[in-house]
Amino acid sequence: MNYIYKKSLKIMPLTQSAVLIFSLFMLVLSCQTKHLPFETNVASCTIQFPITSHELRNRYPNAVESLSAELTDTTRDVQVVWRFNDLIQDPRSQPYGVLITLRNKGPKMDSIRTAFEKQYHKSFQPLTRPQHLGKYEYYESDSTLVVMEINDEVQLSINQRKVFPHNTGNQFMNDVVISICYNLDTTKKERFAMKQGEIRIRD
Repeated sequence: MNYIYKKSLKIMPLTQSAVLIFSLFMLVLSCQTKHLPFETNVASCTIQFPITSHELRNRYPNAVESLSAELTDTTRDVQVVWRFNDLIQDPRSQPYGVLITLRNKGPKMDSIRTAFEKQYHKSFQPLTRPQHLGKYEYYESDSTLVVMEINDEVQLSINQRKVFPHNTGNQFMNDVVISICYNLDTTKKERFAMKQGEIRIRD
């Protein structure tokens, strides 16, 4: 009996150590997979990630739902479009990005850009050569498009709204579009900025 008792005493510290190591491993793993929340204010609009469809409907009671998984709130000066992968009807579905259009703010684009750079202490970079286009996709270069990686989860981009008149090429309007995406991979981040919020490859 004494021999068995001594053996059990030797085994106990090893068992406790194993439990401690496993607990630390699970803690590190949970930290790696948890995405940091993000919040900012753009033109008196609170932009928050993550957020659910249900919460957005409460925030924007007059928002209009579209078949392309968009929830749009429009006022005289600002249009806010939330983009989803999943059905908006599911109250738990979360948007992957938002596009805020500031009407007639084209002349203030440089000051808007500077304000974001001061806020996040980072610089915007031009995005002129996409690396992740689909095989049959074409991208018309946008000289106004600039991108900032705020952190691993959040990308912010700014450009002037484009229109494509027939046979006349790009024409830039006075509207400024601020696009923010959340928790996307590198390919989808690029597409989000270039394709006005669309992240699916269309081949």
